[in-house]
Amino acid sequence: MRNTIIKLFGAIIVICVVLVFIYRQQQLNKIPYEKILLNASDEYAKIVIPPRPGIYGITITGEIIKPLIFSIIGKATVTALDWERLDSRAVVKVTAKIDERGRLTITEMRSGGHTEAGLLISEALQTWIYAPYKTGTIKFFFNLPSKGRKLIIDLSGLKRKNDIPPEKPIYDGRLYFINGIRTEDVGIGTFL
Repeated sequence: MRNTIIKLFGAIIVICVVLVFIYRQQQLNKIPYEKILLNASDEYAKIVIPPRPGIYGITITGEIIKPLIFSIIGKATVTALDWERLDSRAVVKVTAKIDERGRLTITEMRSGGHTEAGLLISEALQTWIYAPYKTGTIKFFFNLPSKGRKLIIDLSGLKRKNDIPPEKPIYDGRLYFINGIRTEDVGIGTFL
């Protein structure tokens, strides 16, 4: 008895779905053919593309924050160090100070028996002038016989100048002016 009721109920549902489908087809058949198809140009003329959400409510105010680049400036007055003139066995460590105006002053140099390489390096480094955004101690470690990095620049002793607002980012740019050295032979960071 129960199976019969379930079958009867299923049959009624199927009949209702078929009747709805037939009614829908009859209504669609009553529509004239011209109204069924839309002309392509009419279709685009009637469709209004909504604006992208979110951009009309955003107002950005304030000054544009441009990052500062700490690097060597004034290439006309700066002497480039010629990497090819240095002794290939030279190991030279230079400690220098960068003052408020960005000038580099050598405070200590260890050349380990390679005085000619030390003199060439110190002559070039003394002409380097940096953008006046950081002050403090900078160290250069020239290790020409090394298989890895041949020049390491240690920036751990440098600090942001007090008169530069903390919200202005300072990025490191070109910190050396050496002809003949490959970029992959230079390490910059806090190493020594």
